[in-house]
Amino acid sequence: MRFWLFVALLLLSLRVFAEPDASALALKSGWRIQSACKVAETGDQISRPDFRTGSWFAASVPGGVLANLVADHVYP
Repeated sequence: MRFWLFVALLLLSLRVFAEPDASALALKSGWRIQSACKVAETGDQISRPDFRTGSWFAASVPGGVLANLVADHVYP
């Protein structure tokens, strides 16, 4: 009996973890980076969805600053 209870709980847990959460926010794309020395705005301002990052560099995540700047042809 305990064995089957364990199997049932195991199968239920696999099902829960296998289904993606519809309300999850994917943070894999759309990242941009800029030197803090060149940004005059506050964190509250740059966190707004309508903040313009046109002069910022595209960035991939996961990735380091140097790797992203090399990919953006800032460094050879």
